Amino acid sequence: REFLQREFDRAWRYRKNFSLMAISWKFKPSASSRSIDELAAFLKGNIRASDLATQGDGMVLWVLLPETDISGASTVSERLIAKARDRFCDEVSLHIGVTEFSRGAAVANRLVREVRIALEEAEEDDSDRIVIKIIPSPPGWPPSDPVVPRPGD
Repeated sequence: REFLQREFDRAWRYRKNFSLMAISWKFKPSASSRSIDELAAFLKGNIRASDLATQGDGMVLWVLLPETDISGASTVSERLIAKARDRFCDEVSLHIGVTEFSRGAAVANRLVREVRIALEEAEEDDSDRIVIKIIPSPPGWPPSDPVVPRPGD
């Protein structure tokens, strides 16, 4: 959470992009020899070195993608699903919720809440699924000033 808050503050101040992904998975009956640790290591091994991945509560992997807009995060999600299919031969289905930094979020916890909602929606399907939640920016964004203090700074 601390890294997410720092990235949120940096993006807010310098008008940078980042995206947040939550990934869960469901093993199919044929995958009895596969482990959660094996899949988590595989997912972490297939993101950029600049991305931050951490295993959360339950079977959720959180991935912070600095300098990545929603389109880039969607591409990363699609690539992870394709690589997982190749590696695990359809023994696992991935569910991915994605959102990106938005001035409309105002606080980092809003991003977490939105990506959780997207993940829950993705989990409604037994097959691989990506759900993207976009938080609209307020009117007039971005301003002409490249360095923008957060409210209260």
